[in-house]
Amino acid sequence: MKKYIERFSFCLILALATISCNPTNLDEGGNGNEKTGKVSFSIKPEGDFVLVEGVDVKSSESKGDSESKASTSKADNEDTQNYKVVIYNSENEIVQSWDKASDIPAIMSMPTGDYTIEAKSTDLQAAAWDAKYYYGKQAFSVIYDKTTSVEVKCTLQNMKVTVEYSDSFLRNFKDFTVSVEILDTGVVPEGENYKLDFKSTTTSAGYFMVTPLLVTINGIRLDDSEYTHTETITEVHPMDYHRIKLNINEIGSTGLSIIVDTETINIEHDFTVPTDDEDLGLGGDTETPGQGGSDVDNPDQGGEDPDNPDQGGGDPIEPEVVLPTITGEGFDIDSPVIIRDADIVYDEEAGGNISLIPVKMNLTAEEGGIQSLVVKMAMSSDMQPLVESMFGGDSFDLCNMSTQIRGVVEALGLIAPGTDVKNMTSFQFDLTPFMGLLMEGTHNFTVTITDAKNNTVSKTLSIQRVQ
Repeated sequence: MKKYIERFSFCLILALATISCNPTNLDEGGNGNEKTGKVSFSIKPEGDFVLVEGVDVKSSESKGDSESKASTSKADNEDTQNYKVVIYNSENEIVQSWDKASDIPAIMSMPTGDYTIEAKSTDLQAAAWDAKYYYGKQAFSVIYDKTTSVEVKCTLQNMKVTVEYSDSFLRNFKDFTVSVEILDTGVVPEGENYKLDFKSTTTSAGYFMVTPLLVTINGIRLDDSEYTHTETITEVHPMDYHRIKLNINEIGSTGLSIIVDTETINIEHDFTVPTDDEDLGLGGDTETPGQGGSDVDNPDQGGEDPDNPDQGGGDPIEPEVVLPTITGEGFDIDSPVIIRDADIVYDEEAGGNISLIPVKMNLTAEEGGIQSLVVKMAMSSDMQPLVESMFGGDSFDLCNMSTQIRGVVEALGLIAPGTDVKNMTSFQFDLTPFMGLLMEGTHNFTVTITDAKNNTVSKTLSIQRVQ
């Protein structure tokens, strides 16, 4: 057990190197080089769904006085003075940080070397009203006896959502709520809001972290009957503007169109849902009085045309839906997989514990390929905190990973470097490398696939690690 705990701790340290660091102070020597240079910073927010002009933190002239502060150019719709700023050295250690960009000296001395500066407008919220999130980072070098100017471009890193209603939609519902929520709540930090409810009186925009969304319409019709419909948005990117429009079409159904409109990404989602519990289409067996039966001479007025049986007649044949599949390679995924101490060996070439029992899952998504592949981990009480520290939470989406999470996943050997799972119609998810790291207890991996037609399937693989 000691060996695989040590191996897990080693992997954890490697993975966390891209996520968190131990702070140091410039006054304590920084990167250990006594030679110094000078640096000045400016912060420039940029975004597609909000035009930002003249927003930056510019350095003013200084006579070497480190107490002088950077002046901030202010715009009506964005203010960089309260941006949080962190500087890392080449070892990815924090060497300086500010809670407010306005506290940054106009010109400051730093030891020579390579650094990275990160700036963000605020802490990212999973779901919130009017909460744009800007983030950016920039590598720079401090050169001996030189002054270096560094500009950090911060781009929008969350998504904007608004809901609009036509007059006809408002006339057909006495009351309604459109709820937009994060599809996989496992990615939401504990205690944070994951859903926003839009009413007819809502004028604010909602902002969401970049992850698939679930849209639910709950309404009361004029006859007091209830109406509910859901749709998902799986194609998501930073800076997306999802504009949801609700309308009533001519045949009595509700047209729900979700339009993504940004300068860099052009995605359109069109959803049509009925206002009644039954289909209100024009086909079917309903007869018009005086025109019932089969009219061979005029097939458009009921019956079937023997020369063109596709016109008129009975209900249309619905195309077969091929749902995604999740199966175990050589094992029943619905039954626990038992791994004993004897199944784990130490491999000197690998530098740690490996499992002699392969644990691989075969995934398919024939309807347009995999659009979302969420892995949620419910580990033993000893391992859960370690896993959440490593992945930044208890779940991750293999189709929508940040650079840091991709680094962790690739370092653990869960996917090959550079693998792009999105749009694949088949994929083998190999969890074998993870098995050598597991401590004793029960560990559950819930895998959820969503394809291009929003078909979703989930399976839970249970691993029992015993002596």
